[in-house]
Amino acid sequence: MLLEQVDKQAVQVWINELSASGLKPKTVSNVVKLLKSVLNWSDVGTRDWRLRLPQIPEIEQRWFTAEEVERIIEATEGQYKVLFRLAYHSGCRCGELFAMRVEDCDFVKSTVTIVRSAGRNMETSPKSQKGRRTIYLDSRTLAEVTTLLDGRSSGRIFTTRDGTPLKVGT
Repeated sequence: MLLEQVDKQAVQVWINELSASGLKPKTVSNVVKLLKSVLNWSDVGTRDWRLRLPQIPEIEQRWFTAEEVERIIEATEGQYKVLFRLAYHSGCRCGELFAMRVEDCDFVKSTVTIVRSAGRNMETSPKSQKGRRTIYLDSRTLAEVTTLLDGRSSGRIFTTRDGTPLKVGT
């Protein structure tokens, strides 16, 4: 279709076809956003179009119960037992946990400070200032981190067998 032929009706027909093809409503919405971006359409020029996008259902995220988390943690071994416990009790993201260093822990104050994140083979600062934070740890999690460190006073807390940083999928 020529760009000049693209109008509200053509886009609406396309949206309906995407929906009918089995794509999820969120995917259809994302594809329409991509189309607007590629064609450099601002809402100013298409504001009166009032396209009917499929309704995105509001489904509440399922969370693990405390009992389920404990079963997951107990089923793991070594550093992963500590990693999963720290993830659960701190709320840290994978990248924050993978970049965490011994020096970020204050064993006197029972805290860990998040100052970096690891991802895509790079170490970066948190995305925002709010991402930099200090988290208080419960005594059991702190004790397990201390045991895992076995006297180490520097370096990453969690590493592969080769000593390289963990990354998603390893």
